[in-house]
Amino acid sequence: MPESSPQNKNQDENIILPRPNKQNLIKALIEMGIDEEKAQNIVKTAKGFLTPLRRLLGDFKKPKWAKQEDSLITALLIGAWNEKNEYDREKVKKLAGMPYDELEKILHGWSVGDDPPVRKVGSIWQVVSRQDMWQQLAPYISSRTLEKFGQIAVEVLQELDPRYELKPEERWLANIHGKVFKHSETIRKHIAEMLAMLAAYGDEDLRNTGEITIRDLVSLWVRKILLDDTSSHRWYSFRDLLPYLAEASSEVFLEAVEKSLKGNQPPLMKLFVEEGDFGGCPHAGLLWALEGISWNLGYLPQVVFILAKLSRLDPRGRWANRPFNTLKEIFLSWHPQTKASVKERLQHLDLILSKEPEVGWKLLLSLVSKGVGEVATPIHKPYFMDWAEGWKPEVTKKEYWDYVSGISEKIKNTQWETLKCVYQS
Repeated sequence: MPESSPQNKNQDENIILPRPNKQNLIKALIEMGIDEEKAQNIVKTAKGFLTPLRRLLGDFKKPKWAKQEDSLITALLIGAWNEKNEYDREKVKKLAGMPYDELEKILHGWSVGDDPPVRKVGSIWQVVSRQDMWQQLAPYISSRTLEKFGQIAVEVLQELDPRYELKPEERWLANIHGKVFKHSETIRKHIAEMLAMLAAYGDEDLRNTGEITIRDLVSLWVRKILLDDTSSHRWYSFRDLLPYLAEASSEVFLEAVEKSLKGNQPPLMKLFVEEGDFGGCPHAGLLWALEGISWNLGYLPQVVFILAKLSRLDPRGRWANRPFNTLKEIFLSWHPQTKASVKERLQHLDLILSKEPEVGWKLLLSLVSKGVGEVATPIHKPYFMDWAEGWKPEVTKKEYWDYVSGISEKIKNTQWETLKCVYQS
């Protein structure tokens, strides 16, 4: 009988097996007939642990810890935190409603048993598989616990990043200058992730949580996070979390983006300021967020208009991750990264041409196939929403030629309109 408890390691009759290699697990799942991308997500979600992986594949044998347990529900909602960070500990204690030492003692007991739901790596407490834990514990999350989590999420994610106070080229030295968040980046990321999970699964899996839908509740929290302050400092502070926040409430996210793109000096464009040779790419999270929600066809027109405007305002720089490149990847003729039909894609191109003609013209020319040597770069897909499910990169010959013909017609018409304007002037 396989044993996962580390307490049994020294027993003579035991044969110690290493944790399976993740690539081997992915290969095995593919051989079982599971789609490669789904196999990768399952193995990543289970962190290589076999028991939660089996449950994610449909083995519904309930673990011992699948019950009303405040410590584990707290761990599920927070996701991960740094126990050396006093602000992290305070938030975890507040949600659990018990002294931190007592909480840690309970979690330690669960972490050393068979099929552990939590583990500690260095000073980081984390759940083993959040998806698996959600499936087992979501029905036990009460409205009161959810309310406390929302308050904590807003408090943590509204914190401003002190590194923004440094010159852009010095921000990579933020740790040396002591310009760091009070809360750990670990807890910030995992709280933002839970907002997206709640929006995707909450209304289906949670019970007795009040009259308001979970998705509407999450939108209220995201509105406080994104729209109470739309300064450039605020945008910079949650730059890496934007894909989660956009998925948690796409309407609020798009409203905040459009609001922050107004005026002669849009606050949002500060994300595109270069941070020197050792700095990061602050605007990457914004583009990933827009890419993720572009898979929802209801948001696609709004997203492509925003990307076109960003393309016009983009100061350019050394990073290849640019708004225009995202537009191109969405509309490629031979590898469109959208579920929009040929007719819909051509209509969206008309929208860009009408709103941002220079960007639209450049985009049309870039979509003319160059033949051999072209490479498509994958755009971000939603973490939890099913908007991209069923998408296939292949296009039929008819779809390809219908689309290419439509693009060619637009290029010809655009050239003619330009010549008419020159002649009339």
